[in-house]
Amino acid sequence: MGSNSIIEKYKNSIIKEYGDLTLILYGSTVYGVNTSDLDICYLSDIELTKRRFERLKDLTRIFHLENGLRIDEEVPYDNKLVYSNDMIKKIFEEPPFPYVNNKFIINPILKNKNYLSSLEMSKRLLLNILTVRNNVLFGNEEKVKEFSNKAWDTIIRVVLSYAEIKEVTIDELINLLYEDPYSHATGELYLGYKDNLKEKMDFLETSVGNSMCRLEKEQIAIKTLKKKYKFDEGWIRNGSKN
Repeated sequence: MGSNSIIEKYKNSIIKEYGDLTLILYGSTVYGVNTSDLDICYLSDIELTKRRFERLKDLTRIFHLENGLRIDEEVPYDNKLVYSNDMIKKIFEEPPFPYVNNKFIINPILKNKNYLSSLEMSKRLLLNILTVRNNVLFGNEEKVKEFSNKAWDTIIRVVLSYAEIKEVTIDELINLLYEDPYSHATGELYLGYKDNLKEKMDFLETSVGNSMCRLEKEQIAIKTLKKKYKFDEGWIRNGSKN
């Protein structure tokens, strides 16, 4: 069975019980690449009851098993399957990156059980899900778009602060997303953006360009003659203009 058929089958198996949520597909499957599992997450207006959440996890695991898919819980479902609106808003207000000595710090991703099960990892994963290419299989697409813009604002603020720069070209910003400017860590060990597929790279470039244009219209960034964007320092620090 092809990836599109699997996706449709999963959607149909879940929508009657969980159609009040928003279901997002992300990862390589979005680009038509056959993978061994489905990268999915749900957005919910309210926090799910424990019973409802456990049933959703069980249904998702059973679907993977019945359809010969691998259950990928390197980051446990408890940490990535469902995000409530309140949690998402808190992530934007308090990004999962420590603020030390007047700058954000991007800690390396630790490939151990404790870190991958942590709240910090859960929050970082959501920011990645909202800023990579994704498909809304059902639910509130406008809400996902709104959250995506706020996620981009958060990521841009963090990388500018971390690199200690206030002016940047689009290409320079993209490089800051791909690679830690200090440790040179990339991909899953850094912010999760990968350059292993041209379509992914094209999407990231377009998304960054659109975000810069939007921030310019909002007078948060000013485009200079050198094709750089100069950002409001107050916005980088706390998300609001000076």
